[in-house]
Amino acid sequence: MYSKRLLSVVLVLALAVGVCFGGGWQLNEHGARALGFGGAWAARALDLSAMYSNAAGLTNLKGINVMVGGTIILPSSKFKGPGASTTETSMESQTFFPPNAYGSYQINDKFVVGLGVFAPFGLGTKWDRNWVGSALAVETELQIIYINPTVAYRVNDKLSVGAGISIVMGSVNMSYRVPIAAAGVNGTATLEADASTAISFNVGVLYAFNDKLSVGASYRTLADVEFEGTASFTDMGILQAYFPGGAGSTTLPMPSNLQVGVAYQVMPKLNVAADFQYVGWKAYDELAVPLATGPATPLALGLGGAILQKSPAPVKQNW
Repeated sequence: MYSKRLLSVVLVLALAVGVCFGGGWQLNEHGARALGFGGAWAARALDLSAMYSNAAGLTNLKGINVMVGGTIILPSSKFKGPGASTTETSMESQTFFPPNAYGSYQINDKFVVGLGVFAPFGLGTKWDRNWVGSALAVETELQIIYINPTVAYRVNDKLSVGAGISIVMGSVNMSYRVPIAAAGVNGTATLEADASTAISFNVGVLYAFNDKLSVGASYRTLADVEFEGTASFTDMGILQAYFPGGAGSTTLPMPSNLQVGVAYQVMPKLNVAADFQYVGWKAYDELAVPLATGPATPLALGLGGAILQKSPAPVKQNW
């Protein structure tokens, strides 16, 4: 018994090696159990959060099931630019609670249908309006919700498949400072926009070699989410007339996601799982906001790489 416990500890410690990558605005917190496995859920998928990680896992569920939850996230970050004299800046405190809610119904021994609502992308940042990077960003908040009807089919005792379609909705709020040397002020650019409906598809497969070893894979397609709202410029001093603002729009890609995993039941109370996740961040290059109305006369200020053009030509402002 002692040797088995020692082996369990050694295996856990050997596998508890993490490498951190930039996650962009992606969220992987969609269920407490999956979160406890560090997101390595593609080959397990034993609860309703399978609708996110691997739709085929719904065949593990019997009868009617409901699950509701959320994760408290308190992001923090500090920035210090090059040079010993640069002051360190801390991001302002924020609290986020991305929700999730799921339900499933077993039609028969083969088919299970479900509906999931979750937030695979979102969160935000907030800095002091006069911090050293204020010309790049002051406040950014993205909220994205996927409504994901799902169906799963048990092909045989070993193989299950699943698929779903997601209706994608959300909102975005952004602001940054605009240095205007000619006016001797720092103005503020703000965009508040809501998303028109976008569509994403997901598929999954789950294969159990035996009662101990299983593998799984899932793929979720990219969703180009179009936002439309109001862009405004304030505190622009004597040049305020050159920045009328007005209707603004932009497109944000919610990148594709490939997840492949393997799970092994070492002993009744120990399951070891590992996942590989590939996120298609290459789809995101820049955030450009075309404005419906430009300044009354030609004006080139080089704001974040943008050239403000004569009305009525649109202004392509890089945020």
